[in-house]
Amino acid sequence: MVRAADSAARDSARKFLIEAAIVFVAYYIAGKIGQAPSEIRSNNIGPVWPAYGVALASVLRYGFRIWPALAAAAFAVAVQGPVPHIAAAGQAIGSVLAATTGGVLLKWASFDRTISRLRDALTLIVFGALASAMISATSGAAVLYATNVQAYSGIGHGWLIYWLGDSTGVLLITPLALTGFDLVKFRQPAQIAEFAALVFLLVIACLAIFGNLAPFSVRLHVLAFAVLPFIIWAAVQFGVAGVGVSTLVVATIATVATALGVGPFARNTVFLNAVLLDIFFAVLAVSGLCLAAVIAERERTEKERARLIREQAAM
Repeated sequence: MVRAADSAARDSARKFLIEAAIVFVAYYIAGKIGQAPSEIRSNNIGPVWPAYGVALASVLRYGFRIWPALAAAAFAVAVQGPVPHIAAAGQAIGSVLAATTGGVLLKWASFDRTISRLRDALTLIVFGALASAMISATSGAAVLYATNVQAYSGIGHGWLIYWLGDSTGVLLITPLALTGFDLVKFRQPAQIAEFAALVFLLVIACLAIFGNLAPFSVRLHVLAFAVLPFIIWAAVQFGVAGVGVSTLVVATIATVATALGVGPFARNTVFLNAVLLDIFFAVLAVSGLCLAAVIAERERTEKERARLIREQAAM
């Protein structure tokens, strides 16, 4: 029995190390991607912070014990920004505290990681994105202010972008991280071809709208929300995972274009551009996520209804 207990302990430790390595690498890569568009960032704050979405997804998937890996990754990313080490440590602590708090809130609300009910989608939006990000934004902005690091012309503006950036990170990354493996289940060639067509056409539309690459002289700045039908298409045909991929494609192209000074979100001040970007991404993500959840819930209800009818007919 002692030998079996030792073997189980080693297996558990090995499993934790693998999970910690996955989380560290995923958070670090997401953090570096978030730091890349320096033209629309201010110190260690930017309009989109995908690493926070990774952090919350890690807590939901692996549990609260994963916090050391998150703390190490968050500090490793933050310390490479233009802030003192003490500020980087404070930002890392705030991020981990916020992610674990978000996990507690979602667990309390009986959140289902498959996001197959409208209730799950709304819970993730309210508790996972909006509420938990207030903790990271408040602690992070306070640390930056205390260490004399100014961002976006004052603590108020800095806090708003901090909160919007982390919230958007959850909306863009967490659903995809939790349900992304559903895309691997595609087996029918027609389904694979349709998904490829969706992504291809969405990329073309984004390049035309956000990159000023339309084949005619008229700018498409007023048509930013023309990508919404693609998000609806993804929700109807490919569920939450499809919405996650689609919104991430839009967010990536729009953010890069804005950083390069082109597109509908590069015409104002850096602060206003960041706010408008976040609102745009949030509208797309919330719309697609809720629609996909409603469709999944309806399909599950129909299957349950059909099962009950068969059972009654067999009696």
